[in-house]
Amino acid sequence: MINVDKILGQILNAGQNLSQGQTLAGGLLVGGLAGAMTGKTGKKIASTALQLGGAAAVAGLAYTAYQRYRAGQGLPGAASPTTVAQRSDEVVDITPVRDTAFLPPPSDTAATEALSLKLIRAMVGAAKADGQIDNTETDKIFGQIDAFGLNHEERAFLLAEINKPLTAGQIAGSARNPEEAAEIYAVSVMAVNPHGLAERLYLGDLARLLKLEPALAKDIHDRIMVPA
Repeated sequence: MINVDKILGQILNAGQNLSQGQTLAGGLLVGGLAGAMTGKTGKKIASTALQLGGAAAVAGLAYTAYQRYRAGQGLPGAASPTTVAQRSDEVVDITPVRDTAFLPPPSDTAATEALSLKLIRAMVGAAKADGQIDNTETDKIFGQIDAFGLNHEERAFLLAEINKPLTAGQIAGSARNPEEAAEIYAVSVMAVNPHGLAERLYLGDLARLLKLEPALAKDIHDRIMVPA
């Protein structure tokens, strides 16, 4: 049986050998789908969260960005800015995240798998934003997928997802709540080179479709990206 959350975690881990000059400050170097598969970019995320699964890793990033946004807006129930993690590697205790809509409880594996599938599809959609997954890059993708250590069934699953023609509207429409919207946007930022025009346009369109406040989208960017 395919473990989608495990596959998501393997994708996030895949960029460990990418350039240190293209990373997020703090945490374990990882690559988003585009970076891991084509060498376009690289990111970092909390290694402690990655140990708990791909969805937990993304949830940790989105949760801290969301809390920082709420604190900055003075919204009720927001964490104090002094208690919100300032770097991705500071999300070491995933328990507060599991008490929110960002992550299903450990016992609900079906919900975790469903969330992980949404996040993989979001990464795929973002990676295709520049329209540059051509035959040459497809060959690179095949080579990188082999390096993930996936079995035949998992490999077939991932290739099928890469070949699905999903739109930004379909990806955004899969978000059930604002928390999932933040996660989908976060993982999409991780999957692209945000300095390209096509990628910036795609992310802007996705944020609008997800109904993210501009300040929240900025906080998510700030948590994930560093200057090239």
